[in-house]
Amino acid sequence: TEAPRAIPPPSPAAPPPSPRRARRFVIAGVATAIALTAGALVRRGPAPTPAAVPTPVVLTPIDAAVIVDAPIAIDAPAPPRDAAIAPPDASLPAHRHVASLASPAPPPPPSPGSDPAARGYVQVVGEDLLRARVIIDGVAAGFVPNRFAVSLGHHRIEVERPDGTRLPAREIDVTTFHTAQHPARPSW
Repeated sequence: TEAPRAIPPPSPAAPPPSPRRARRFVIAGVATAIALTAGALVRRGPAPTPAAVPTPVVLTPIDAAVIVDAPIAIDAPAPPRDAAIAPPDASLPAHRHVASLASPAPPPPPSPGSDPAARGYVQVVGEDLLRARVIIDGVAAGFVPNRFAVSLGHHRIEVERPDGTRLPAREIDVTTFHTAQHPARPSW
């Protein structure tokens, strides 16, 4: 048979937390409450603003003669005979008639390659090329890393480093896909 075991005496109660530790718990609790409140406000979004009341628009007739401040040339040459003049609007009183010239014929379409709006962009890249001079088709265009607007087509790009050394020329084709946001980027 086994000898009965002795029951250990009850341990004294855990010591109370130190004042520093209690202060830490309070600070942590306050910080958590602030964070939860801020999170709830962010999730809810800003307070709704009242709907703006539109201001009424009042239309008043105006006399065009009062608005025009430019001197009127009495001896001005007559418009060319081929200019189309719209008839006056009969619903207006006689002193309020308006004559307007019909729109002229559209200009002829530009020949291919001569459209000044047909531009592409080039940007020489390379960390060791910063402040190097860029020469496009034999003309100094600027410095790396600037973007340069060029006509669409084939171009010869040269780079001259700040120390004066010239790198071999590169030939590139600039297309309409080479925009200011996405330029052609030759690198050495």
